[in-house]
Amino acid sequence: MSENKLSAVDCGGDALRAMSHVTRVDLHSNELSSVPPALFELPALRQLSLHSNRLEVLPDTLGRATRLEWLTLNANALTVLPESIGECSSLVRLGVVRSIFWGGEERGTQQGSIGECSSPVRLGA
Repeated sequence: MSENKLSAVDCGGDALRAMSHVTRVDLHSNELSSVPPALFELPALRQLSLHSNRLEVLPDTLGRATRLEWLTLNANALTVLPESIGECSSLVRLGVVRSIFWGGEERGTQQGSIGECSSPVRLGA
């Protein structure tokens, strides 16, 4: 579903149940300004690519993606990551290049929250 100029994604109800075995979702290079909270409730989700969209915030349900290993958020308009990212206990790679800014300067991420993950998290592209 990448590179399709999508502005919205519906993952509710029956759609979510039908995707219960999905391990990878690639939504990069679209025009998404938000992500449905239910996306992070996919029980088998391990890789999620959201780079090159128009995301400004992520839902707090991000922490429910406990099997998520790779999350790419590069090239978005994010200003912060939700505190719940610390609950992503399997996260080992987080791409935030050109995503998290404060007043035009790269701000970084909430290291305290990421530090609670059980594995070291590699930040980068």
